Amino acid sequence: MPTIGVLMRIDEREREAVWCALARLPGALPFALDDDSQLGLVLETEDVESAYRLVSDDIVKVKGVLSAYPVYAHYG
Repeated sequence: MPTIGVLMRIDEREREAVWCALARLPGALPFALDDDSQLGLVLETEDVESAYRLVSDDIVKVKGVLSAYPVYAHYG
């Protein structure tokens, strides 16, 4: 089961809504960063393809998410 760390740049005005939307995604755990224009996200998925689909199809389409980049991956 892969664990993926994702760094996102967000619209600060949408921070709470973005957090709530991300928390509803399967296997997703958002976390705060020092910069209010950024959020972190830990994704635990069944396989790498599922993680890729969540980032490229779901996370980037959340209103207020400006960009999302996988910055960490652990396959275990």
